[in-house]
Amino acid sequence: MTRDASSSSSHSDSPRPKMAASLALWKGDDVLVIQRGKPPLEGVWSLPGGHVEFGETVADAARRELFEETGLNCDNPVFVRLNEVISRGDDGLLNAHFVIAVHTAHYTDGTLQAGDDAQSARWVHPDELAELRTTPELSLLISEASKILSD
Repeated sequence: MTRDASSSSSHSDSPRPKMAASLALWKGDDVLVIQRGKPPLEGVWSLPGGHVEFGETVADAARRELFEETGLNCDNPVFVRLNEVISRGDDGLLNAHFVIAVHTAHYTDGTLQAGDDAQSARWVHPDELAELRTTPELSLLISEASKILSD
């Protein structure tokens, strides 16, 4: 059965996962990380990224978010994998559900400066990640991104 946009559905008002995109940007052996400036996870280090806008590809969203949060540009983003973030409050109720399309690319140009939702931004060697308070799976995502670019 085909439904048009005007058809109502019992699921139309249900909360849905939010689509986001992020990018592991490389400059030599170093990767760019940002310190989140807003909740959720304010003050925690992560990849630059954010919401995918309606009509925007996930690769374009990753590139746009990179520029908005850091002032940097990249070559063509390569898809790494989907990363799901599902968080619950102390009461067990669902707080958030994000599906993040993780990408990786090489730095091309721009001057690094934290902007938009980023409190701070810096280049780090992947071995330095253990010294930072990071989002879950950040080290694994960066490792996977590195392997994709080296293949």
